[in-house]
Amino acid sequence: MQAYMEVKSDNALKTLDALYLAEKKLELFQTRSLSGGSGTILYSSITSSPSEAIPISGITMTRKITVTDNEPVSGAKKINVIVSWQDRRDVTQNVSLDTVISKYSEFD
Repeated sequence: MQAYMEVKSDNALKTLDALYLAEKKLELFQTRSLSGGSGTILYSSITSSPSEAIPISGITMTRKITVTDNEPVSGAKKINVIVSWQDRRDVTQNVSLDTVISKYSEFD
């Protein structure tokens, strides 16, 4: 029972780290700008990206971003951020966050 609880505790800590990485990326997208004049990034530069390895808390997490244009409506992008890692039993764990952003921003 103690070993089981240690695995669950370790997974909970890793899940919090993964959630932080996913939220951090989504916050960057939410402060975008259509013109680039006042936001952090251009709306047009928000695209799908290959997996990137991020070392954190003694392990390597992988963050992958998938962007679908004009979903669910025209002029919007659906963004899915997945952060995954291998737990101590070599089972892949992940956290996935979804959002939809419009090309229009309060910064323009």
